[in-house]
Amino acid sequence: MSEDSGPLRSVAKRVIAIQDDVNRLVQENTVGTYAEGPEALNAEMWRLIESVELVSEDEIDVANVGVFPGNREKSMLVPADMQGLLADTFYINGFNPAKWDCVALSVPPALKADWLRANQDLVAKAGGLLPAIHDLDLATGIGSHGTSALRALKFGCTAIHPHIADDNGKVSFAKMLAKQPSMNKPVVQGVKIKIIRGELEVACPGVFQLLSRLGNVSNSHYRLQTTLQSCMRIHNLAITQKGATGEIDWGAGCQSGQNRYDNC
Repeated sequence: MSEDSGPLRSVAKRVIAIQDDVNRLVQENTVGTYAEGPEALNAEMWRLIESVELVSEDEIDVANVGVFPGNREKSMLVPADMQGLLADTFYINGFNPAKWDCVALSVPPALKADWLRANQDLVAKAGGLLPAIHDLDLATGIGSHGTSALRALKFGCTAIHPHIADDNGKVSFAKMLAKQPSMNKPVVQGVKIKIIRGELEVACPGVFQLLSRLGNVSNSHYRLQTTLQSCMRIHNLAITQKGATGEIDWGAGCQSGQNRYDNC
């Protein structure tokens, strides 16, 4: 099927309909000129995406769900935080679908190899603390630690906390189920995931990184940014506006009494 007919054309048209507005909002956020706050920006971004039906929600098996490479200022996720979510949240509280929030991109075919490699590199650097991933259909920007925790229960990995470990030191699904039977359905059958078409990220680079960051402003269940991640965000903002000498002009971050770096 050619791109001039059928569903490919339909998606392309929908992306084009909001492309200019989305790129403008991403740019305004980057340079610090967006007039309102992060909640307002988040609402406007979602209004645009939903207006052209570029998002759907489905119950998805977590087997081939990884992390968007740009998530959390390109650190993707923190293995120790995922382990803590398993041990201190799921093991203690069980699973509540009403509090589950996960947003992912469908993986554009042209980017699949690179995004899968990024996820596999993350696993390799984690020293056994993350579950392996062999294929990638979706890449999360919100709910990444939670999804990784479900994958750890499904496929196993080294456990930091003894009370969720089996005799071999691996994350124990059996121990979790004995304590919290509610964990069976999300691990075995899947969880609800909001899926944004990956074509939007291709047309508007940086949009999903922004949506992830904005979503974490509102999401009371997210994993807080580390100090290093916040510093990376400040640095990324600063280098977008260099002085006449080509050096970073840190003073440019403060204009008319407003700090450009306060939304990090």
